[in-house]
Amino acid sequence: MIDSTDSTIMPSRSSEADFDEILFNRPVSNLSRRKIGILACRHASLRSISATYSVLIALGHNVLLVADIVHQNNQLPADVWLTSNNKRNYQNSDVAIEALMDCNVIINLVEGELNSTMELFTARLFESYGGVYVSDYPKIFKNHSYEGKKIIFSSLQKIADAKHITTKLTGIIQVSKLLSQVSGELSASIVATNHNQLIALESSSAGTACIVNAKNNISIVDFMAIFVGLLADSSDTKAELWLKYCQAAGFLYRNHYSESKNGVADLKKYLNEKF
Repeated sequence: MIDSTDSTIMPSRSSEADFDEILFNRPVSNLSRRKIGILACRHASLRSISATYSVLIALGHNVLLVADIVHQNNQLPADVWLTSNNKRNYQNSDVAIEALMDCNVIINLVEGELNSTMELFTARLFESYGGVYVSDYPKIFKNHSYEGKKIIFSSLQKIADAKHITTKLTGIIQVSKLLSQVSGELSASIVATNHNQLIALESSSAGTACIVNAKNNISIVDFMAIFVGLLADSSDTKAELWLKYCQAAGFLYRNHYSESKNGVADLKKYLNEKF
């Protein structure tokens, strides 16, 4: 676990008060909520796609699923299957991009490397889309220019490996410097997991970090889905505000999802009873 006692960092921990405030201000009618897009790439796992979809539905959102055709036999509720007659382009890219343009946030599930077909699709999508783009693949913002809000979810180990860091990172000063550096290079917000701890920050607000601690290892995919489910209704994603949504997601993830017996079912029950 990262030592969070360094005095130069202001840890912003997950709280029920932030969660209550965020949930209280969400739109009451589903008709007024914007869609959340899930873009499932070739190597994304069935578990990740299903968990992301289920959590967003539990949070009451309209979800649009765009998935590579390789997943078609998994009986996923895809709205658009990305199909290709060759290895260079999806033949229905225009249809998929038009559908995704309606989404307030897009979650990009990669879980590996992007193939060339998805690289080309991403480049075209970034030319048109301007909403919040959340991805588990940091290189996506290095390879392609994007003007909208960018948020990266990754393990601390993967980020360290990408920077060729071989020494163990233990103090929050070391970790925050690394994450702030990567955030600055990619002009993106960073959310990194380190076993049972999560730290979120961005270079423009490096003196403040959101820290979430859990009993068990934190699932990047599950936390990302809860976080996006809360953030999607907000039109303001400035540093201090998106960290607040991260705090709220931490409370919900730790207290009513990861440590419960039935996961999504318990999450939905809690939300129905409370709100």
